[in-house]
Amino acid sequence: MKKTIVLKMFAAAAVMVTGGIVLSPAASASSSPCPHNRICIFENAGFHGGHKSYNRGTDVLTFNTLEQVFSDRVLTNDKISSVINNTNRRITFYSEAGCKGRYLRIPPYTQVRDLNRYHFNDTISSLRG
Repeated sequence: MKKTIVLKMFAAAAVMVTGGIVLSPAASASSSPCPHNRICIFENAGFHGGHKSYNRGTDVLTFNTLEQVFSDRVLTNDKISSVINNTNRRITFYSEAGCKGRYLRIPPYTQVRDLNRYHFNDTISSLRG
């Protein structure tokens, strides 16, 4: 086997074992409804519905607080359906509070139009930005 194939197989196995999903930069897009150096979350797929944005480097240990609401005043916990990472840093969303549980890593400058594609729709409870 070629070395690159073996490395790809090893990386895929590591993701399955740890319970996480790591997106590749191929999921990125050039135009963005999210300001530069911001992490944006949306209530609905396709970047619709209520929204909220965070500075680069922000950690949210739980989305289950009164401060964590979308622009339409709906609590964000377990209600996020699309996200944009418009920063130069990799960010990670978690299924449990305290940055625990299953995770979804999003590379810099990447848009995810529908988290359902990654089995993460309406399951996000914390963020490491």
